[in-house]
Amino acid sequence: MTLRSLPLLIVALLLAALPLSAQDDFQTFAWREGDLALLVPLSWPEPVAMADGERPALRLAAPDGNATITLSLLDHVALETSLPALLSEALAEQGTPGFATPSAITFAAAAGFELAGASPDGLHAGFARIARLFDGRVLLVTAIAPAAETAFAPLFDQIAGSIVPGADNEPLRDSYSVLWEQGGTDATPLNRIDALASGPNRQLYALHGTGDILILNAETGEIISRPIHELVDGAVDLAVDGMGNIYLANPRCRCVAALSAAGDLLWQIEGFGENEPRQITLANDTVYASDYDGRGAFVRLVGRGVNLPLRPDLYAERFWLAADRSGHLFALTDTGVGLSFDGRNYRALFADVSLPDVRAVEVDSRDHLVVASSSGGVIVLDRAGNLRERLAARVASAPLPGEVLHPTALAALPDGTIIIADSRESGGHLTALSHHAQSFRIGEAELVAGQPVHGAISAGAPRQIWTYSGEAGREVTISAVDITRTGTLDVAIRLLGPDGAEIAYNDDQMGLDLYSAVDAQITRQLLPSTGSYSVVVEHVQGDGLYSLAIVETQSLALDDSGVTRLTGALSDAAPVASYLLEGESGQVFTFTMEALSGSLDPYLKLYGPDGTLIAWNDDAADYDMGITAQIVLFTLPASGTYRLDATRYDGAGQYSLVVVEMR
Repeated sequence: MTLRSLPLLIVALLLAALPLSAQDDFQTFAWREGDLALLVPLSWPEPVAMADGERPALRLAAPDGNATITLSLLDHVALETSLPALLSEALAEQGTPGFATPSAITFAAAAGFELAGASPDGLHAGFARIARLFDGRVLLVTAIAPAAETAFAPLFDQIAGSIVPGADNEPLRDSYSVLWEQGGTDATPLNRIDALASGPNRQLYALHGTGDILILNAETGEIISRPIHELVDGAVDLAVDGMGNIYLANPRCRCVAALSAAGDLLWQIEGFGENEPRQITLANDTVYASDYDGRGAFVRLVGRGVNLPLRPDLYAERFWLAADRSGHLFALTDTGVGLSFDGRNYRALFADVSLPDVRAVEVDSRDHLVVASSSGGVIVLDRAGNLRERLAARVASAPLPGEVLHPTALAALPDGTIIIADSRESGGHLTALSHHAQSFRIGEAELVAGQPVHGAISAGAPRQIWTYSGEAGREVTISAVDITRTGTLDVAIRLLGPDGAEIAYNDDQMGLDLYSAVDAQITRQLLPSTGSYSVVVEHVQGDGLYSLAIVETQSLALDDSGVTRLTGALSDAAPVASYLLEGESGQVFTFTMEALSGSLDPYLKLYGPDGTLIAWNDDAADYDMGITAQIVLFTLPASGTYRLDATRYDGAGQYSLVVVEMR
């Protein structure tokens, strides 16, 4: 498989700063007896193979011996055995009973569960994970540490998350992967984003070249609103505080302006040098901005009457500002010098790092510098200026997920997500990258009904596990499709219940909803219980990208007015939206489905209470309605539950559905 066919492999390795250790590196450890590979902190003693009763086990211990992690392999665990129950028992046995019920996760390339707990006296914290490996063995990982060592939890996550079957395989490492992507359109262009900033309530603020400030959902990239103020025109950078107040750096008025969350002017401070301020950031409630006068460049503490001059030998023309989560201020100059500020003093972190055409700088959750440049893409540097990761490679054309053409802005969210704005002719693009997204997949590992996710699969990486929170009695349809629509990638899907037992499996679809006969679909499956389900996508043949979606059948509640309006979206992996209608014999309805966006050509199908297709339409009889689908004045032949499928003849996009009851 090439890098172009598996774009997420472009993400290099980023080793997180280790708690309980002065090092920030791991070493690979091959556990031969267990046929597993994992990462171990370099500063820790070598793991010790041991026997836990009759089962093989591996013990890891921190240098001071206060924190331990134990891997145990359980053979002959019956399929009907509850893994969550085993997990709870393991935590209780080590004296740290679990806080709640176990949560479903992907663990050791399998569907698993995790749970945390604490000792009754509150002095110790416990952590555990469990999964049934695909060779039938059950892997149990338990850990215990002093509760005061709050940094142990992320370290346990990193070590346990690195475990892979096969002692000769490379463990998984903590690196950025694509979480979501949002492309611009003619109506919502994203191709002129000059600056990004994280705001409160999981919101993202974008300064658009047209003079707008876009407020977006940081979890999806969708636009929420557009505050507009005359001082936005000419602004080149922005910062946002915890109240949603917006601070603008505007060289046109040579000022910094503060706007309320509603877009009203709070204050304005002028008197900056020519072509300044070009940078602005917030740290510990202080607004910092770049400035320049006849004597040189300096950092201005806006409204405080304090300036921090930079030595002329540290820069050529300009510098970029960023602040970490604790409020420390950093600067990167155009000569490749990294600076750290402490009050009114600063020191050089590194010098002479080649960073041509810098466009934006941020500090990520690991206190590394994230740098976007128009020629080098987006990279991550440590405090010494060493390259830790190439976050997004720059390409000349046709960027794949995790690639950029012309990165223009960055934002660092509190949870560690990095947002990249990329200027493209086709409306621009926003990409979110996160340590919480897993390699070889685009999207959260937790599926949300109706929202497609993507993954890369091959013979070398033959399966991926996604989770879904389902309710007893809910009807769902799950589809996994070759993203290229060519059928060269053949996948299967397997649905596992909250107890880990298999509920349904499909290799090739039984119907005609999907483009390829080898696409997989589990159709209208009733969920037997409430809990966390696992959706396993498995490689059958070919290599490449797939799209996966789970769609819930919905109840169609009729409006008292007689006109019910709904909206939705169809995609290759979610090609049908099913609605259940309780009808009575003799009722007359008109159903209209209209495309609102994309290439969608709507199609309506109505099934009777016995499941028989009784009405359908592709294009309405009214020629002026074009490709709109419409079932007109249909009389229900019997009382019962009808199913209305809003689907497609071709394409994908948003739709509106109008149900009119004739009275």
